[in-house]
Amino acid sequence: REASIIKIHNGRRMISRKLRVLCIHGWTSSATKFRSYLTPLRTACADVAELTFVDGCHAASITREGGEEAKGRAWWNMVLDGKVRYEGAKDSFDFFHKTIEESGPYDGVLGFSQGAVATGVLCATVHEKIKFAVIISGFLPRDEALRDLIPSKSSPLSIRSLHVCGEKDEVVPKEQSLEMAKHFKDPMVHVHAGGHIVPEDEKISTMIKSFMTGCTVDESMLSSL
Repeated sequence: REASIIKIHNGRRMISRKLRVLCIHGWTSSATKFRSYLTPLRTACADVAELTFVDGCHAASITREGGEEAKGRAWWNMVLDGKVRYEGAKDSFDFFHKTIEESGPYDGVLGFSQGAVATGVLCATVHEKIKFAVIISGFLPRDEALRDLIPSKSSPLSIRSLHVCGEKDEVVPKEQSLEMAKHFKDPMVHVHAGGHIVPEDEKISTMIKSFMTGCTVDESMLSSL
């Protein structure tokens, strides 16, 4: 990783280059849709960050009466065959690792819902290559193979993390998001008043921006202030 993005000079933060953030959408969404949802954040961060959006490796599989219907993209589809299994997850994590290697470096990862689960797993598997994670409506993997990659609460992930969840989220109850946060060291947590959404509130966008830039300060220079 490069040493720093934000340098301290004469007591002021100086940007040496824009942050690069890999953005991972949720189930049944897409890179285009997620980019649109994050318009307020992209606007707020335009001067300090470049957000990169990627499409899910699989079609989202939705089972309904009369058969199976694909709608949107997914990083995996959940299968119940005696236990929960995330079908297609290996292909997606191979894709994430290749993306980080070939088009990186990335300073951070931002994910929503299923993408937030993927972000948590990436924090455990490529933590040495990223500085921070923004996890929106996240929860621990229900697939045991992926769940086992997340360190225990007694040995939490040291990567800087911001966890955003909704007070009225009925898809991913805030308790599940708060439980995930406990697997990170000193997590920053924000609970908004809405449901299972990517918040468009300007204050939240500003908070996320502040968090991301704060994670990239060149701490070696602080002693000279």
